[in-house]
Formats: sequence, C-alpha cells, structure tokens
Amino acid sequence: MADVTAIREGIAAAINAAIPELQMSAWQLANPTPPAAHVFPDDIDWRDASSNSGITAPPMKVQVLISDASGDIGAQQNLDAYIDDGNDRSIKRALEQDPTLGGACSDLFVASCSGARFYQFEGRPPALGAEWRVEVLAPR
Repeated sequence: MADVTAIREGIAAAINAAIPELQMSAWQLANPTPPAAHVFPDDIDWRDASSNSGITAPPMKVQVLISDASGDIGAQQNLDAYIDDGNDRSIKRALEQDPTLGGACSDLFVASCSGARFYQFEGRPPALGAEWRVEVLAPR
C-alpha cells in the first residue's frame, strides 16, 4: 500500500502552493472554520485495488468549506471558483500541476467533484462546500 500520510501531505501542499489564501490541512478537521479545506481517505473498494495491475493507493477526498452563511450568493460564487477547472483557484488544476505530489505517488487524477453542498456542524449554521475525489496511483 502507498504511503497514505505522504499522499495526504502532498495533496495539501499542492493546494496550499496554488491557493495560499485557502486554509489547508492534510488532516481531517473535526470542526473546520471556513474558508478551509482538508484531506481524508475516501471509500476503498479492495476488489478494485487488487485488480489494478500492481498499483494501489486509497482514493482521497478533498473537502473545501467556504462559508457559514447559508444561501449567500457571494459564498456560492466563491465556491464556483474552486470548482471551475479553468480558474486560478481550481482545486483540480492545483492538484494536476504535479501529478506525482512531489514523489509521493506515481500519478493522480481528479475523478469527480460533488458540486455545491451544505455541511452541518454541531452548534453552527451550515457551511457551503464541495468535495473532490482524487484517484491516486502508487507502486506497491
């Protein structure tokens, strides 16, 4: 299995280098304060991993949280910039600048983006955000 810690830290470093104004963590935050982003392993299908020609790494999830303001148009426009892959604040573009994450993996691709969603945290209004699934290839 690939070095999950190195992959998480590589993803966080890539996003932080490209989008320094976004508070970025390689570790899942229990109570993030927007604007913030964090990285965590996504669901793993071991059947897919074992049939992947000797290359295996867990898929990773990048979650970006923009604002605690429910329904705020400005927050939605801000999130659009992270979703739009033709933009300087694009999460996809930030990750694909160096698809080896500085040597932490062989290759990666951003497989999907959830689109805008509201996330609920205890004792706070909902936070607007989105999640990107990152498929990571690394030699066993």
